[in-house]
Amino acid sequence: MYQQLLQRIAGVLTRERIGYAVFSPPAGMVSGEPGRTNGVHILVGADLERARDVLDAVQTMRLTPLVEPYQFGRRTFVLPCIDPESGFRFDFAVARSPHEREALTRARSVDLGGGWVHFATLEDLVVHHITAGNSTDLEAATLLLRAHPSLDRAYIRDWLARNGPAAGSRLIHRFTALAGSTS
Repeated sequence: MYQQLLQRIAGVLTRERIGYAVFSPPAGMVSGEPGRTNGVHILVGADLERARDVLDAVQTMRLTPLVEPYQFGRRTFVLPCIDPESGFRFDFAVARSPHEREALTRARSVDLGGGWVHFATLEDLVVHHITAGNSTDLEAATLLLRAHPSLDRAYIRDWLARNGPAAGSRLIHRFTALAGSTS
């Protein structure tokens, strides 16, 4: 059912010309490890001027917003929704940072057997998880690094360093520690 939902969402976003990338699929799809949540983070390339388009797309997808869309979206730039039939949650987040906008252009199209879906690259997922920095995200980054030792680590370091001297240094240190623990 998960794949069918993703195909439905991808089809609507593509038809509406809203750039997107599935940014945090359940861990099992990426690392082979079981996921802990039933939610999916979808990054969308829409600014506030296209907020109405995203809301219309959510309705077309037959998803139900979990909060009042306009107020919540303006504060956090995330619109949490649920598929009422499956109970599966989808969080639509606006790509705001330079890295997030770059990640949309690097997304890989994957044929799920009935439709193509754009997924963030594994390197972009690692950058996302390390930047977020909470324990769940750091564990996800560790799983990705462990499951995929050939990731482009120079790309990851470069994007982490772009967060500025202080933050970039802290993020690179975090990445180095995680990467070392996966060897």
